Amino acid sequence: MWIKKPFLLMLLLVLMVSGFFCPDSVLSGEQSPSVLVVHSYHPELGWTGNINSAVLGELKKIRPDIDVQIEYLDAKRYVESFYYEQVLKELYRYKLKGRSYSAVLVSDNRALDFVLGIRQELLPRVPLIFCGVNDFAKSMFRGQVGITGVAEQPDYFDTLQTALRLHPATRKVVVVGNKRTTTGRLIQQRLQALPGRVSPEVQFSFWNDVPLEELQSRLKGLEADSLVLLSVVVRNAAGQPLTFAGSSEALRAVCPVPIYGFWDFFLDHGIVGGKLISAAEQGRLAAGLLLRILDGTPADDLPVITAGANQYMFDHRELVRFGLTVQDLPPDSQVVNGPSRHYAIEKIYLWLGGEGLVLLTAITLLLVWNIRGRQRVKRELEQTLVEAEQARDSVDLILKSVTEGLIVADMNQRITRMNRAAETLMGVTFEQVQGQALRSVLPQEGLPGVWLQPGRRPRQQIEWEILDPSTRKPILIQARTGYVESAIGQRSGTISILRDVTREREIDRFKNEFIATAAHELRTPLTAVMGFAEILLQQERLGGFDAKQQRHYLEIIFQKADALGRIIGDLLDISRVQLGQSLPLEKGPCDLCDLVQRAVIPFQQVQSGHCFEFDLPSEPVELDIDEGKVLQVLDNVLSNAVKFSPDGGRISVKCRKLGPEFRVSIEDQGVGMSPEQLERVFDKFFRVDASNSAAGGLGLGMTIAKTIVEAHGGQMMVESCLGQGTNVTFTLVEEGIMEGFL
Repeated sequence: MWIKKPFLLMLLLVLMVSGFFCPDSVLSGEQSPSVLVVHSYHPELGWTGNINSAVLGELKKIRPDIDVQIEYLDAKRYVESFYYEQVLKELYRYKLKGRSYSAVLVSDNRALDFVLGIRQELLPRVPLIFCGVNDFAKSMFRGQVGITGVAEQPDYFDTLQTALRLHPATRKVVVVGNKRTTTGRLIQQRLQALPGRVSPEVQFSFWNDVPLEELQSRLKGLEADSLVLLSVVVRNAAGQPLTFAGSSEALRAVCPVPIYGFWDFFLDHGIVGGKLISAAEQGRLAAGLLLRILDGTPADDLPVITAGANQYMFDHRELVRFGLTVQDLPPDSQVVNGPSRHYAIEKIYLWLGGEGLVLLTAITLLLVWNIRGRQRVKRELEQTLVEAEQARDSVDLILKSVTEGLIVADMNQRITRMNRAAETLMGVTFEQVQGQALRSVLPQEGLPGVWLQPGRRPRQQIEWEILDPSTRKPILIQARTGYVESAIGQRSGTISILRDVTREREIDRFKNEFIATAAHELRTPLTAVMGFAEILLQQERLGGFDAKQQRHYLEIIFQKADALGRIIGDLLDISRVQLGQSLPLEKGPCDLCDLVQRAVIPFQQVQSGHCFEFDLPSEPVELDIDEGKVLQVLDNVLSNAVKFSPDGGRISVKCRKLGPEFRVSIEDQGVGMSPEQLERVFDKFFRVDASNSAAGGLGLGMTIAKTIVEAHGGQMMVESCLGQGTNVTFTLVEEGIMEGFL
């Protein structure tokens, strides 16, 4: 029975410690504090792992009810600025949304800088505790309050002084460092001040940026009156850095003299020791500051700890190697790798310990089962987060791939997303306008106020004119907007679709001009037909006409009707092309040289002031073509040459046979065209000068001519210079060419 009572007491104690009984905070109804811990590096890094273990151990020892959320920035692997400014910020906006914390603890400079950057937005008024921060200065806080912590300040002088005391015969100190990195240069500045603080008999050598292979060769030659100070990791001949442990082990393997350091991550890997910065002590002191803040002490009332995290630490194996004992060390020194010790224990306590061990094993199994369940839930949550990120990435890819401009804004009309097409149209980047009001991108001129007022339904469509950012030419932008709604109809913002409708509006204008021109062109011959027909119908009332007059009137009617027929034919041809149909061709043998000469005769007879020059093959060329369609092409090109040479001049007609094709070139010395006009010469409804009614036409002639030429397997090209004339060239191709009269 005397054994059972202690066993029951231990069982009761273990159950209380392991959480089977409710803590006082639960019984009292108080909410457990929540703490966010952010580490700069990954958890496998020894420095970060030791800080984290010390923080958790100190917190759980004093306040087991604390809810600790641990985050790792992984700054050793990811160094790009956009990773912190965009990726991590967006991630932590998601992770910290709706969460509240009693305090935030960060380790090392990268985590401190990141949390300072998001603190005002995501962690307002939350006390901040830091540790492991190099080159601490209050200016790092940029005017923020509620911050305290533990600075990382290596004690170079105390370490050197201790090494010289333990090795009084030392006359040479070798400092292994580098000036390649910012951290290395800062360390060198402080180490170079050491020679002036010790005996002048001790000579210093600074071996900076020496490759590992050469460094090992130099170390082998050191004499017994030397010692080495290792301040940084070393690099091999290829410039690749070794790990902390790898650096000290590589030097210790060849160095015949003692090696001392300043950080505990070199300890247990070849250095004797020194007054080292301890990662565990950094974490323990920072946790102590956090606990005081949770107890009600304002962070601003707690001064930053600058030296308390440095401890005398030594490796027993290295002490034995160089003939030193623990008694030679400074008081309160910690020694690793010391000899094991055996203790005697009474049997009763052994049995109690065994029973307690069994009980603890059972509890451990329960905890392992619980932890595995938590890990499974954690993996499911991580998978859900990955899927959410993938979905967000898919949305981003879709937005970037859309050819029309897209601008997404929240309900306060602040821009949240913008695709590349919108950036191109508006001449800005998303980074420049993110979070700004929609009015900063869409111009206010011409926009009704109700379109952008929060809480009011946006108008469906607006249009306004801006300058193209690349060409500086005016373009017309159309914006259609609507609400972004969830599956249940909840509105979360607006989405605006931007389109460049300049071309569409130009086509609309061309069509309107075409309708007016077509009406004019149709009305002119129709008026003549109707007028002369009416005269002939009223011969008796007008006194009659002789046969010559009647024939003259009928010829006019026929000519005007033929003009109407040509206009209607053009319209039918262009409608076929518009519908994707090919032009019907009635091919037959035709002497193309003769056809060219016949096409010029009407213009020689009617026009004055124009001189037609011919350059034709000496012998006829017979092709299998649609004579009427090709004559229509020649008529259109010659008509344009005459119409746009108002002052007369030379019109040159050249024909050449080049292999399987026949090339026709018509060149005038008229008004010519600008590059913009030349670019659109084959567009439907386009006329070089629509205001000149004398030039006339529907703006379809060149379009139809090009279609006819291409239907014959040829090509049509136009060269022109404003004020100097135009040269139109087209080719006709036929597989079975027959050269006549050969």
